[in-house]
Amino acid sequence: QQQQQQQQQQPHQLLSVPKELWRMIDALYRRGLREKDLFVANGSPQEIAAIRESLDTGDEFGTFSSHSMAEALLSFLASLADPVIPEELYPTCEIDVQNIRPWARRFLEHLPPLNYNVLVYVLSLFREVLLQREHNKLTPAKLALVCCNCLTRDTSERGNNEDIARAMQPRQSMQTVLSYFLTTSTI
Repeated sequence: QQQQQQQQQQPHQLLSVPKELWRMIDALYRRGLREKDLFVANGSPQEIAAIRESLDTGDEFGTFSSHSMAEALLSFLASLADPVIPEELYPTCEIDVQNIRPWARRFLEHLPPLNYNVLVYVLSLFREVLLQREHNKLTPAKLALVCCNCLTRDTSERGNNEDIARAMQPRQSMQTVLSYFLTTSTI
């Protein structure tokens, strides 16, 4: 019984994801999955600041809109010291129907354990969001773009259009992979 109480008190430790991530995703699960344009529309800067303060202090979240919590979550993921998806794991070839499944499997096998847990946790949330697409008007393509923007880093150097296009290809392929994860039961 004592073990069960510990599990109920600190579920973020069992999941091996940062507690801040767990708190924000839990808040969205509880009240925000049906919100139109979730993860696309901006939140309130004041609410986002209050959410960050609550994360820093461990206090309960005050009043917030789902858009503010979603923006705080994306900002948290994008501001991690190291991206969830390391650049060295970006696709080096174009991803298509023929190679996406084996490539995705290898990709998951090479992710560090914490990164894997965070990715699975975030994708699980986004899959739940997609189950409410009739209400929130989101699509796998939109959420894959959102995922790509907060889980990867844009490391392309600015140069001529050809250099930029070449540098963007791995991120576009990663976006295809994220869309695949959102629409299949691979993970």
